[in-house]
Amino acid sequence: MNEELVIQLRRTVDRLRIMSAAQLERDGRADQVRTLIESMAKLSRPVTSVPELAITGLADQLAVIGRECCEVVDTDTAERFADQLRSLRQTL
Repeated sequence: MNEELVIQLRRTVDRLRIMSAAQLERDGRADQVRTLIESMAKLSRPVTSVPELAITGLADQLAVIGRECCEVVDTDTAERFADQLRSLRQTL
């Protein structure tokens, strides 16, 4: 498991958990999170669609799917997702 991906996942999930629904709705932030969740899910759950949860459930959804993704991705993909998580968190 890629340590940097795990760290970035935890930091991003923690950030999402302290944000209000109003903050997540602003500027398409929730859509950015959902897009990343879907990208991660394609690697860890290729035949399963990702349900669109309420905004308040995005942190938990990212935590679960992100953790599953950590288990299956190669090093290059893990680094790419770690960068995407870092960038996402900076825009939040």
